[in-house]
Amino acid sequence: MRAFALLAVLAVAGCDAPPPPPPAQSGPLPPALCDTTSAALARLAAGIENDHAGNAVIAHDAWLAMSPDQRRQLARLIAIDAACANPDGTPDRRAIIRSEFGQILIDTIVPISPTLALE
Repeated sequence: MRAFALLAVLAVAGCDAPPPPPPAQSGPLPPALCDTTSAALARLAAGIENDHAGNAVIAHDAWLAMSPDQRRQLARLIAIDAACANPDGTPDRRAIIRSEFGQILIDTIVPISPTLALE
């Protein structure tokens, strides 16, 4: 009887693990969020070049004048703008902000979801 129990445990232990779930997909972002993001970036447009694909260039002095929270919020805006411009349902967007000299100032992944709200 013990041998049977041991065989049962070994049989279960030898089973393959279930396959990983498919990557999460989020739906398109609400138009109001995209409009708010576009408006916020338009107010900053004089000092920022944005390609709407998650890449931006900002003057190094302007970057240094920003607080860490402002820098993170700018990266979020750049990532949300990229998600609005290319609504493929990708749950995370990469935002890369460089100085005018090409130096990477921030390179971050921002989670994107239809329930995302700007702070």
